[in-house]
Amino acid sequence: MKILTSLITAIVTIFHPAGVDLNTLSAAYRSSQYCLSDYRAQHRIDQLLPEYSRECDANPQFLGNIDDPELYTFAGERYLEGKSPASLNWESQPLTKYFFGFSLYLFGNVMFAQYALALASLYLLCVLSRRVLSPMFALIPSLLLMVDPLFIDQLRHSYLDLSLTFWVLLWLLYLGSKNRDKLWWVGGVVLGALALSKSFSFGILAATVGLIVAPYGYLKAILVSIFTYFAGYTMFFVAGHTPLDFLTL
Repeated sequence: MKILTSLITAIVTIFHPAGVDLNTLSAAYRSSQYCLSDYRAQHRIDQLLPEYSRECDANPQFLGNIDDPELYTFAGERYLEGKSPASLNWESQPLTKYFFGFSLYLFGNVMFAQYALALASLYLLCVLSRRVLSPMFALIPSLLLMVDPLFIDQLRHSYLDLSLTFWVLLWLLYLGSKNRDKLWWVGGVVLGALALSKSFSFGILAATVGLIVAPYGYLKAILVSIFTYFAGYTMFFVAGHTPLDFLTL
């Protein structure tokens, strides 16, 4: 296992050699746009989410914006320490950032999660293509995705889109499965994870599509997805928040 971990780490380092200095990220965040008093006052963050202000200085001095990849990386590391998802980057869903945190903890590089999600997405797209295309053409969608500039950019930065793509493809495979009615619990977990990956609105859209495609026996999957979604915010409730607080996120 140690040999495999070392090999994977070496491969990731070759393609993405830049390390992550968490102290630098912390300092950049504390002096970024997200800690400005005006921003926090505009959204009433200090009143609604007390844990948010603990990651900021009392009187922050703005030294520049922090980009999304750095923000997601820093948030993932903090989440893995047991911090509430509301303590950092409450605007986007937490699941992918947990992946980044685990990747950073296990391999010292956040991009391993991106590479794993990319490979899994390419595989799922190939499986999905085989259901609608002949074997001769089933690889074409995956090959086209591999050379897409946006896809390549995801392999250079820790964005949330690859995770969303992975769960969307998995959701489509579930909807097209002949054993869909028997695997309702799998569909529920996938739908909940999809909603947790980037934006809740994508979960609503996917649930609507599922309701159209598979209207019968769909309620159980929806209930599982709701449970899965709330499970992603476990540390939010552990921090002392109530379901009513959750609605304000």
